[in-house]
Amino acid sequence: MLTIFLNSFQLYTLANLLNVPVALRKIFSVYMSGTFVESVTPSVKAGGEATKIYLLTKELDIPLGESSALVALQKTISFLAFLSINVFTMTWFIIHLGTEADQSRLLMGTFGLLLLIFVGILSLIFWPKKEYGFLGKLPLKEGRRDKLAGVLINFEKNFRKILARKKAMIFQFLLALFIWSFFALKAYLVVLFLGISLSFIEIAVVTYLTYMVGMLPLLPGGLGTFEGSMVFFVAPLGIGVSSGITLAIVLRFVTFWFVFLVSALFLLGKVLLEGKPFHGIIKLESLYNRRKNPGRDKR
Repeated sequence: MLTIFLNSFQLYTLANLLNVPVALRKIFSVYMSGTFVESVTPSVKAGGEATKIYLLTKELDIPLGESSALVALQKTISFLAFLSINVFTMTWFIIHLGTEADQSRLLMGTFGLLLLIFVGILSLIFWPKKEYGFLGKLPLKEGRRDKLAGVLINFEKNFRKILARKKAMIFQFLLALFIWSFFALKAYLVVLFLGISLSFIEIAVVTYLTYMVGMLPLLPGGLGTFEGSMVFFVAPLGIGVSSGITLAIVLRFVTFWFVFLVSALFLLGKVLLEGKPFHGIIKLESLYNRRKNPGRDKR
């Protein structure tokens, strides 16, 4: 929960850089919704990011270009911090195991793939002309195409506006590193609780590498991929399969299932207290009723 609050705080500070007046508690509510959605969609958390953009726009009245820039920039900073950490964790792991180990080959392949994804995202942000050319090929009405192009232009402008604040960006990068450090700390506390003989450095390396492999968009929340990767990475460190499975399951409960349950209860409480479902449910219901009664809009 602390990491969710810190991520909410980061998004809040980024909003301040764009002079977007929004309360931290509202950002936290949006982040909890995004956390729930990303828990039930495939990895890299694309579903959660789309939910945050949607809620920032619909519930907090932040223009789509600005909300997209905020979420994309936070994701970019977090991803850059994560890749930076994994440069060191991969180096440590490969030095201790060598490049011929199966684990090392998996790590290099996964890191290369994630790096390509990251570079692709950056190219779309900093060289958006390709996006505009792609829009021209989409089978969209002229009005919708122009509106989407306007959103992309506004997104690029706001993204560059935030990046121009170099001192603020350094702070955001350090904050992202600080947030990621809690993942290693939680894993180490689980190791101590289970009595598994791994040092802080060893479990930190394994945790970050496991998260890196788990980011591949295979199953919702990286289920199965995370657990299998952790057992695979602790094996060369002298941890048996049974202990590795226990470690993976307990850590997964702490970092995934517990957060999932809390976010689900939070959203349920929000619906009950406010007495209304989410905008997305209202929209779907409206579209369904329109299809069911096509003549109603013409009256």
